[in-house]
Amino acid sequence: PDEVHSVQPSGAALFASIRSDAPVERIETFRSPPAPQRKIRVDTSVQDETAPPVDDALLLCRIGSYAPIRHQALLLLDRQIAETEVTAVRTNQKILRGLLADEAVRAGQYDASTPSRVRPYA
Repeated sequence: PDEVHSVQPSGAALFASIRSDAPVERIETFRSPPAPQRKIRVDTSVQDETAPPVDDALLLCRIGSYAPIRHQALLLLDRQIAETEVTAVRTNQKILRGLLADEAVRAGQYDASTPSRVRPYA
């Protein structure tokens, strides 16, 4: 349609996947905080006291954030990752938060080597 040609991009969207370090037979606790509507989207295939689907054994959830400016989207994503609770499973949450706290990543200056030099969030 002609309307598609007049659409202007706006805002910033970022995505992160919370994954387990190893295949998981059962998730004891999975809690994601309430997400602000139209700001955060959490897609998960796990729940408390369940086993993840066989085809997604390492993927626990995917989180997307949207905000008018990139920095706000980064902060929203970081907060959602920090407040997501997964027990009895080692996840990559500290690594993701370390990436989101890195100055180069915040400035949009990163490449494929960035994860290897960034320290996990303490």
